[in-house]
Amino acid sequence: MTEENLNKSLNQLEGNSPSKRPDFNSYPVQKSYDLMSKKLKLYEPEDLRLMIGQGFAIKST
Repeated sequence: MTEENLNKSLNQLEGNSPSKRPDFNSYPVQKSYDLMSKKLKLYEPEDLRLMIGQGFAIKST
């Protein structure tokens, strides 16, 4: 991954605009929503674990 991509969020890389905050009040849902707008270079290992576990931005072949 390039430095340019690490300075972007998943929303930016996927060409998505941030949506309305989900009404479902659970930690994984709310945290995932927040992480979609966080720059990838600022992700902590726990952030990666959560996003991979939730299946966000994972391409399947």
